[in-house]
Formats: sequence, structure tokens, C-alpha cells
Amino acid sequence: MTYGISFYAVAWGTAGKAKVALFKGGLILLAACVVVGQLVYRIWVPTTPIFEVMGAFSLLGLLANSVCLYLL
Repeated sequence: MTYGISFYAVAWGTAGKAKVALFKGGLILLAACVVVGQLVYRIWVPTTPIFEVMGAFSLLGLLANSVCLYLL
């Protein structure tokens, strides 16, 4: 999503690019908060990772990166 917004904002002026950068920064901050929340939760409630979920997310990441490289 952030790559798409960045590509779309290339033609915008400085103010538009600044708004997009602020929005992307907020998304990154939100993701960091989720990761910290997961970390704290996993410390208190340890579980065995589910490999199917991990594999699905890795394939999703591979697909997203492949699409972005294709578009570049």
C-alpha cells in the first residue's frame, strides 16, 4: 500500500508529498506498535508458532515484493 501511495504521489507538489510521507510514517508507527504488542503478549503467553500461518505470510510478502519489482 505504501509503495502504491508513493508512486501515485510522485507527480504531486511538495505539500502533497509531505502529507503522503506523514501518512506513511503513521502506518509504520502503527505497525511498530502492533509488533511491540505482539512481543509483550508472546512473552506473557508463550505458544508454538503455527507454520501454516508463517508460510502464508511469507508467500504474501514474496508476492508483494515481486509485484513491486515488476512495476519498477
